[in-house]
Amino acid sequence: MARSHVKELLRAAFGFEQVQVDEDGDVPMPCGTALVYASVVAQGRLVRVWSRAAGGVRATKAVLREVNDANVHASVVRVYAQGDAVWVEGHFPVEGLQPQDLHGLCGEVGLVADRLGQMLAAVHGGTVTFPDAAEVGSDGGA
Repeated sequence: MARSHVKELLRAAFGFEQVQVDEDGDVPMPCGTALVYASVVAQGRLVRVWSRAAGGVRATKAVLREVNDANVHASVVRVYAQGDAVWVEGHFPVEGLQPQDLHGLCGEVGLVADRLGQMLAAVHGGTVTFPDAAEVGSDGGA
């Protein structure tokens, strides 16, 4: 029930005619160089919006400083390094969630993932999901 509610909120938030769901039940949305996903977690109590900012990035001291700096400036998202990737995510309770809340969270995750991913790819040799989007001056947009 929570998944169908979140799908309807996403449809309303972004004006989608139809909401596409991947094989895991997540809703993927491109945002600049990143791919943002909306997932229902915690037995349907939370919506998790997440994105891989960059892959192929070793968690060196310099990369971890970048992650820490991103967290210092973040308001509703958190950034972390796991394995060879840097991730961005945020959570909201499903109960009481409004389309504009979901739109804002998706936008914030996408913006941080896009900008941080591009920087990590350029400076630390990582890769982003949609490298061609960086060439057209992406500014996010989930």
